[in-house]
Amino acid sequence: MPVEKQVRVSFSCTDCGKTTSVGSDERSIKDKVREFRYLLKKRGWEIIHSADNEYDFDVRCSKCVKEHNAFLCESGDIRERINGGYYGDMRDAEKVQKFKEDALKEVGLTKHPKADKAYAYAWEEGHSAGIHEVLIYLERIAEVLKDD
Repeated sequence: MPVEKQVRVSFSCTDCGKTTSVGSDERSIKDKVREFRYLLKKRGWEIIHSADNEYDFDVRCSKCVKEHNAFLCESGDIRERINGGYYGDMRDAEKVQKFKEDALKEVGLTKHPKADKAYAYAWEEGHSAGIHEVLIYLERIAEVLKDD
């Protein structure tokens, strides 16, 4: 029976230089990258996408993630939070809800009776291109709704 070879990879935090290493058995590169990303997230590290390539990314340790998020939370600019990765993985229901609340507040539709419909439409039209596009659609819709 063949012995599975362990592969260990070290990652360094982009902000402070702290390192961690994760291991995986010998599999395809794609499977390893997925597992490394999972193990890093499980440890509280954050994946920072630096390119459109899923194999090219930087990481941030859990301490720096907390500091970075605290800084972004204090920022009143939703665009800065989007660009800084504050909303993180938009597959997380809590992050989606937080973004929705912040986006509706940003465009002044928080108490509008059609706020949920406006957001749903903006999400449907823009989320595939990124949440910054959702905000752009929502801004355009808000202009029309505010004229009523």
